[in-house]
Amino acid sequence: MRLKWLKSKYIQLPEILRIFIVIIILMTLIGFGMHLIEPKTFDTFIDVLWWETITFTTIGYGDIVPKSQSGQIFSILTIFIGAGFVTYFYTHLASHVMLSQLRDHYGKSLFKGDQHMIIVGWNERTKKIIESYRTQYGLKKSIVLVDKTLKESPIDDCYFIKGNPYEDATMMNANIMEAKQIIITADPNVLEQDADIHTIMTLLTVKGLNPKIHAIVEILTSSQIDNAKRAGANRIIQTSELTTKAIENSLGKLDR
Repeated sequence: MRLKWLKSKYIQLPEILRIFIVIIILMTLIGFGMHLIEPKTFDTFIDVLWWETITFTTIGYGDIVPKSQSGQIFSILTIFIGAGFVTYFYTHLASHVMLSQLRDHYGKSLFKGDQHMIIVGWNERTKKIIESYRTQYGLKKSIVLVDKTLKESPIDDCYFIKGNPYEDATMMNANIMEAKQIIITADPNVLEQDADIHTIMTLLTVKGLNPKIHAIVEILTSSQIDNAKRAGANRIIQTSELTTKAIENSLGKLDR
């Protein structure tokens, strides 16, 4: 019963960890076997460990070598078995690292940090926000960009999650439960009314998963401000109002 439980737990482990466990077990068995064959040559644990390491990796310094034919034959078997496993481990490790980097680049990985800021939507305003944030905090605080239209990460100094921001799965990938702040920008590719609806839907999703998060939302139409407040926005930025005031101030200066 105990053996079945251990087997099930072993199968659940990542493949890299499973290979590493096999290598450790092999090194233990082979080291014990070599000690039995040549106890005088391999009389300490450090000697056995050193010989196994250079043999498994096929480096072969030659400072500790078996003296008997039995030990030499055992070493040959060790090279074939150990080197094969170690090479496979290195190859799989490199493949895993490359795959992980590709998943990060294309927004398919999970963010596991905390106290981070999430920005929804990639546009020129988002780029300016990230630049300003980095100027103020450097790389001390993490930024997670969530966008459904991008094919790959547009910037190097922030994490990228691809997906619909108003879906729970996407926000869980961004670790919304541990996030400190979120900025939801308006989608510039749709009508203003539709952009505001998407923003409010995203805000409802976010607040449903993490009611304590500080949410800053961009609203384009004044008719949706009250809905954004009801959805739990901590701060509302009405872009169209700011643009209108800027134009009015510019016109006023020209009339003077």
